[in-house]
Amino acid sequence: MHLWIVLYDLYIYYKLKKVFMTSQELFETMKEHWLSFEENHVRFQEKGTKAAGVRARKSINELKKLSSKYRSTQLAESKVK
Repeated sequence: MHLWIVLYDLYIYYKLKKVFMTSQELFETMKEHWLSFEENHVRFQEKGTKAAGVRARKSINELKKLSSKYRSTQLAESKVK
């Protein structure tokens, strides 16, 4: 039973860590998604791989979400400084 409590605490910790990212962490994550988008876009355009098109759209959608988080985080950080 104790193991479940520890696992739950770890789950909550990582979930909160993902929610409260700094603007620099968001930037790095956005950069990774952009590189993934570029790679899959090229693969889709040159080879016609449909799965690469799906992955490219997924990366762009994630970038859209991250960009709004980045904007609010950047604004909050600028008010603190």
